[in-house]
Amino acid sequence: MGCTPFSTIERNAFYRNPTLKPKYKLLTNILMKMEFQFEKYLVRKADLIFVENKQAKKLVEKFGGKSSKIVLAPYYVQDYFLTTRELKYSFKDGEPLIVGYTGRFHKYDKLAPLIDATKILKDQGFPIIIKLIGDGPTKAEIQNKVKSLNLGDNVQFLGPKPHEMVSKVIDTEHMLILPMVNNICPSTVPIKMLEGIIKGKVILTNKAGNILSLFNPYTDLVLEDFSDPKIIVEKIIDIAHNYDKYQEIAQILRNRHLETHNQEYFYKQVVENLRTIKS
Repeated sequence: MGCTPFSTIERNAFYRNPTLKPKYKLLTNILMKMEFQFEKYLVRKADLIFVENKQAKKLVEKFGGKSSKIVLAPYYVQDYFLTTRELKYSFKDGEPLIVGYTGRFHKYDKLAPLIDATKILKDQGFPIIIKLIGDGPTKAEIQNKVKSLNLGDNVQFLGPKPHEMVSKVIDTEHMLILPMVNNICPSTVPIKMLEGIIKGKVILTNKAGNILSLFNPYTDLVLEDFSDPKIIVEKIIDIAHNYDKYQEIAQILRNRHLETHNQEYFYKQVVENLRTIKS
């Protein structure tokens, strides 16, 4: 059941987010309640339930899943994301800080505050390049914002890329900025967040879903939300001035997550528990 064991909980969280303003009709409400009943029935009847993390396990238990039948099987990344390249950066050299984003250009990715922060940094003479990978419904809006703020030299739209190529682009970036709206399922762990950690990159993000658990106890770069461009600017400048410190933390997090977020561990969890059911 992954990191979001009940799809209706995730969708309800989106509907409650005032910044998304989705159309929430009466029929939609009724259908979602019916679907949620089916999801709860499913976990009560299941012989075995795989979930991504402890928070997801708590959710399944809350709605009828037996603890003895729930197994943690953390996500793992593709082999081409296991490679890491530690780029050097020194603010004193005057070279631009290269920042990456990967996503779907959707309303739940809060890119507008990042663009506003980039404008502030440019006006302050801070050299920065933002590389945006992906495509989606809000891309044109973000492109128009970049154009209106005269940030064409600072923001690059790379478009959608094959997954393996995404890994190679990340190798060229000093850090990642991966913003999310706060209202998502409390157990959700975006796979792009894990991919960035396994790549050994410094990541600036916010407390959405279960993201905080990936960074504990190193949470200085996990914002309460991602709405204030001035706070984003402060954090980017902090990273630039203390890059070696944050890079060291990124390697600590990488090594920690490699212990359980790998294909061998996942395979072992799944196969050994399936054998128990068969016997």
